[in-house]
Amino acid sequence: MKMRTAFLAGIALAFAPAAGVPAMAQSDYPNQPVQLTAGFPGGGTIDSINRLIVECIDFDGEVVAVPQPGAGGTIASADVAKATPDGYTLLLEPSGVLLSRPIFAKLTFSHESFEPIATVGASVTGIKVPASSRFSNWAEMETFARENPGQLLASTSGVGSLGHLALVTLAERHGIEITHVPFPNGPEAIGAAVGGHVDMFFGDNLHPELSMLVTSHTERVARLPDTPTFAELGLDGMSWVVRVMMSAPKDTPEDILRTWETKLEDVVQSSCYADGMDRLGWAPLFEGRDRLLELWPEEFERNKAIIESLGAAYYQ
Repeated sequence: MKMRTAFLAGIALAFAPAAGVPAMAQSDYPNQPVQLTAGFPGGGTIDSINRLIVECIDFDGEVVAVPQPGAGGTIASADVAKATPDGYTLLLEPSGVLLSRPIFAKLTFSHESFEPIATVGASVTGIKVPASSRFSNWAEMETFARENPGQLLASTSGVGSLGHLALVTLAERHGIEITHVPFPNGPEAIGAAVGGHVDMFFGDNLHPELSMLVTSHTERVARLPDTPTFAELGLDGMSWVVRVMMSAPKDTPEDILRTWETKLEDVVQSSCYADGMDRLGWAPLFEGRDRLLELWPEEFERNKAIIESLGAAYYQ
């Protein structure tokens, strides 16, 4: 049966059984509410996707979307990593939280603390500027940056976000000095760009008051047919896509993981989800558990190499 449930904010992992209880496959799963934890503020993009999953899912039980913001998603991730691996506490996070931040930050978790379930969406990532911007294309922005080293200000959704890694890669590989202005989350970083406090926002999320100058996708985005990619402009190494992914604590039973994989594939393929993601400016994207078991270590190693080559000074 289909359950549409309340959205609870600011609660701890109330539905997780006591620590130390061994995880095992449950023939009566689910027999209590399943908590989908998102590590970003209520009303933000990740929280909105989490709520959309709850709205669109056809699940034999109650599913609750819980925003648990703080420290760029890492507080929620740390809590879920410690939860009992029984399928009642899952995590929805953008890929950078698990695949880049643990490389340089002293955290109690890594991607190896989780079982991947599925990718449920991908962002439109790149450089975005407000309507009042002095720049109408990348060439103008690049010229300004070269003539005024360090005066081009770029916001991102946090130190270690994929937007940040892409930004410093652009600066390092192509000899452009850009000043990074990190924020705790996407909405604040976008707000800084909309308000003219920075020259651009580098990251995901489409916003009605920001225009995309260039995307970091491998091909032009269908909804932005006139916006070039970095590759088209001759800027190599700038293929970055922010995924939003569902995962579970390490050692969650395989049958539960596969149940959620199937349910999430149905969600991603639904018109309910497609319409909601379009309103959010994200693209539905399904990648299953087997694909993520390959992808996670690959992306982690790529990000690690970039961080180590650029040096710790970039991440202060």
